[in-house]
Parts: sequence; C-alpha cells; structure tokens
Amino acid sequence: MITAAGVGAVGEGVCGTGSSSGTEPQPASVPTIAATFANLLHDKLDMLLILLEALLALVVLVLIVWWTMFSGRPRGEPPAQDDEQPPKT
Repeated sequence: MITAAGVGAVGEGVCGTGSSSGTEPQPASVPTIAATFANLLHDKLDMLLILLEALLALVVLVLIVWWTMFSGRPRGEPPAQDDEQPPKT
C-alpha cells in the first residue's frame, strides 16, 4: 500500500508487492569460484603465455635493430674525416 507521501506502508517489500512479514527467501549458498589447483594452473599458464609473447616481441625488436644496423653498407662505415687534417692535394 502506498501512502499519500509516496512511501510504502509497513510490511511491504521494495516494489510494494512483498510478503506480509517483510522477508525474502534467500538461496542456501552463494555460488563461488573455488580456487582449485586447475584454476591456479590455468592462471599461471595465462601469465606464462603473456611473458613468452613479450619475450618474443623483444627478440623480434632486437633482430630488426641488428638487421638495420649491419646490413646498410657492403664494406661497413666509411672512415671518419677529421676537420683538423689538411686536405690532400
């Protein structure tokens, strides 16, 4: 029953259709995820795969840098020319 102020009368539920005692039946137990060995192993395996993927990305990055550093010139870098030496005539 709703009063003039818009507030439910004593004994009504949240929606106004509760039982006369004001109590709701509750489940016997709350479903939970058990921390079993299989779940822990699955979590460790997920983390191991992420670490392996990061390691593989690092190896690929190092290979790309290595390839670009040493594949540019067939005879290596040209000798450095110092400004202090007089030009050859």
